[in-house]
Amino acid sequence: MLEKITSLIQPILDNHDVYLDDIEYVSEKNEWYLRIFIEKNDGHLDMDTCVAVSEDISLKLDEEDIITNEYYLEVSSPGAEKPLKTLEKVQQSIGEYVYIQFKTNTWNG
Repeated sequence: MLEKITSLIQPILDNHDVYLDDIEYVSEKNEWYLRIFIEKNDGHLDMDTCVAVSEDISLKLDEEDIITNEYYLEVSSPGAEKPLKTLEKVQQSIGEYVYIQFKTNTWNG
């Protein structure tokens, strides 16, 4: 389903000069959320762009009716503490400020 949604929204993202950083469809406290994380191709993502993208995506998803149950649509920047889930994302972040959280190894093997 996420692949189909990604295909549907790609022209909208292109139109607003943003790219898809991540997409997830998750259940939290008996509510479903479709979260679409976007970034500006050049420059910083502003609130006006985020709102415009969200409105266009909402209209497209309502038109296509892919998700049949009720859900909340959230369109936002992934933020400074976004997880770098792939090697490609790590490579794209070289030279950028990133948040790193180390886990303590308690194994004394």
